[in-house]
Amino acid sequence: MTAEDRRLTELLQDAADGIEPADRLTAIRDRVDAAAEARRRRAWWMAGGGTLVAAAAVTAVALTGGLTAVDRATTPDPAAPGPATSSPPAAAPSPTTSAGPGTVAVPVYFAGDTPLGPRLSREFQATAADDPVTDAARRATAGTPLDPDYRSAWGGADVVASVTYDAPADEFVVRFRASLASADLAIDPAESELALQSLVYTVQGAAGRTAPLTFWLGDERVDSVLGVDTSQPLGRAPGLDVLSLVNVTTPEQGAVVTGPEMPISGVASSFEATVPWEVLDVDGEPVLSGFAMAEGWDRVLPWEGSVDVSGLPPGDYTFVARTDDPSAGEGPGPFEDTKDFTIE
Repeated sequence: MTAEDRRLTELLQDAADGIEPADRLTAIRDRVDAAAEARRRRAWWMAGGGTLVAAAAVTAVALTGGLTAVDRATTPDPAAPGPATSSPPAAAPSPTTSAGPGTVAVPVYFAGDTPLGPRLSREFQATAADDPVTDAARRATAGTPLDPDYRSAWGGADVVASVTYDAPADEFVVRFRASLASADLAIDPAESELALQSLVYTVQGAAGRTAPLTFWLGDERVDSVLGVDTSQPLGRAPGLDVLSLVNVTTPEQGAVVTGPEMPISGVASSFEATVPWEVLDVDGEPVLSGFAMAEGWDRVLPWEGSVDVSGLPPGDYTFVARTDDPSAGEGPGPFEDTKDFTIE
């Protein structure tokens, strides 16, 4: 199949199946920036204006998904993939903690437990803009999620050396470190395919392309990774098969809310598009509740709304979004995602 045929197939699948949410990346990144500023203000206040340790990466969590045709039409091609090459790329330099000339928000896919077993959820993290795709891939394998309910599907293994985009083949080239061959990877065999899909979704989401991935070790193609056949370029698995069915984009984990209204958003595939939510106090007791409506319920789709928190005293809270459960407990139970936040 040519690159053109594959791209046409992807577009047709997106249109017919709608397996990925049409997340609004620009809005998400704006919220990441706002959250970063809020955290900086809070950190300064908590430190009494003293010297602070450099801030941790900021997250805006969004459920799952690579880019739909709508995303690709509205999101410019990233600079991150680097120059096109038809051969394996040279090893990337070691990650740096320097912010560089600027930062961007990249999606990183982590595993989390659900009523149907481990699935992927997306967390946005801020990274240097010089090579965000490689950095996102490294975070997916060796990084630490900000949400304590998530974990690396790779068991924290630092195995990615570089990621580049091969334009003639319309493929991403993921080059592993030599240590992959001998590394004692702490990966549940049952999660091997999920681990690879975390890389697929992360790389595609960070790059803004749905091209498949090939895997290399040195100058050799790797035909099997974690026991999964990778002899052919690996594309996305259907989102409804590997992604959590509810995810919260805003509030992000650790958000600071200063206004009377708290925006809420995310994506979900929930019965009749209904997304119930609650705000819990530090004792786990509900203090507010309501529901949002997603754009549909036959696939994972965006939802959004706002919560009037003006009646709540300052303090720490947890926002919970769930899928609706029409079985009244007879089925596996609702999916849910939680985000801790603070009202000042």
